[in-house]
Amino acid sequence: MRHNHSVSSAKLLLRPLEEPDIESLREWRNNQANTSFIRQLPHITSEMQSRWYAGYLADENEMIFTIEALQEPSGLIGSASLYDFEGKRAQFGKIMIGHPGARGRHLGTESTQMVLAIAFERLSLDVVFATVHIQNIAAICAYTKAGFYVKSIQPFSGGDPGTQEFVIEITKERYLALKQFYLAITFL
Repeated sequence: MRHNHSVSSAKLLLRPLEEPDIESLREWRNNQANTSFIRQLPHITSEMQSRWYAGYLADENEMIFTIEALQEPSGLIGSASLYDFEGKRAQFGKIMIGHPGARGRHLGTESTQMVLAIAFERLSLDVVFATVHIQNIAAICAYTKAGFYVKSIQPFSGGDPGTQEFVIEITKERYLALKQFYLAITFL
């Protein structure tokens, strides 16, 4: 979906996905080090990625943000999405800090907080939910620091039989109560 929602902090800029970004996303998605806790896909070619992007632009039910670091390593480092909008609810996910130099710096937490700011303050959602593999400790830490809490456990939707995932959510009320602990965020 084409959208114009952007937000920045001292370290990051979240902005709409644009066509020049898709090759980096493709390379990160093809790197197995980045995909151990998400649904496995076959190798993605440039042509497949271009078709995916055209489909994304026509999809009114997904909003993708690129994550750019404003400090070293500066530039595009990842992406995140809001999708499956239903009334005042949406799913958060598809977050990836793909740039190796950006990992381990709590940028996933900050990115999550920034997407939540857009969800609750610009899109006026009441609930944002997500699913996370129970062994994805980095994501669980990022999501809980942003205010998500566990609602339930279910079989992993990524196709790995015998594993589970948490269903987590955050309400607008909870977000507003915790917002004072977030880093300063500016809407652009």
